[in-house]
Amino acid sequence: MAWMELHQTMPRHPKTLKLARLLGVKRREACGILIDLWTWALDVSDTNGRLDGIISEDIADALDYPRKKGEWLVSALVDATLFDVDGDTYILHNWNQYAGKLNDKRESDRQRKVSERTGKKSGQGSENSRNSDGCPAETQCVSDGCPTDVQRNSDGCPSATVPNLVEVVVKDAHAREAESPPDNIVAFCQANFPAMNDAAYQELADFMDNGITPEMVELAVNTTRANNSMAWSYARSIMDSWVINGIKTLDAAKTHAAQFKARSNAVANRPQAPPSPSAVVGGEKWA
Repeated sequence: MAWMELHQTMPRHPKTLKLARLLGVKRREACGILIDLWTWALDVSDTNGRLDGIISEDIADALDYPRKKGEWLVSALVDATLFDVDGDTYILHNWNQYAGKLNDKRESDRQRKVSERTGKKSGQGSENSRNSDGCPAETQCVSDGCPTDVQRNSDGCPSATVPNLVEVVVKDAHAREAESPPDNIVAFCQANFPAMNDAAYQELADFMDNGITPEMVELAVNTTRANNSMAWSYARSIMDSWVINGIKTLDAAKTHAAQFKARSNAVANRPQAPPSPSAVVGGEKWA
């Protein structure tokens, strides 16, 4: 059985946000689609992430997505750079980077089973076969007995090995692609957000890897500080909105910010409706 470690940036990664925008769904639904996709792909793709012979309708069926919208779903995955295309074959982008541990484990298990079958046919590897020190013959022992870092039975020898759960690090699907942000931008953010941690810097790298320019980062930081906040999450939410709306230039970001401010002011200044004649005032109906 494989288990997947989801990096904390995945739910708000620019690729996740872009997929949500392209499909017209909420961010949380886009997260569910990606988790479904990756867990399903563990069983149906090859070691390089190729989905040979699988068409868009098959992918839609596997993800509980409307079958007739399969091509639209796959197109969104391609546009969000989560899928590559090779002729008629879909390929999970950079699949080998984060499924490599699983592939290595499967190959190791296959070779171990072949070795065990070969040993049994030749009369070796019996459970009752012991070395001179009393440990099972298939156990390699150190000079003073069995390895000290294994679980032991009552006779002092290693117990049956329980295979470790396979860790598939999904964060590599995103995190390894982004280059480090420029030093001056890192220093600028650190000066304004002293509490920034490694995860926040990875988010910054992801934003810049997906088209957010250094000038846009500075705008987001300055806007955050202008609103009396020193929280990276505030600046992140600003850049999230730019990614969702496909904004890639400083001028477009400024226009978007101005429009947002105008809408907020309009809501704040909207006159409140007078109470209806049937409203209760002081325990009695107002008339």
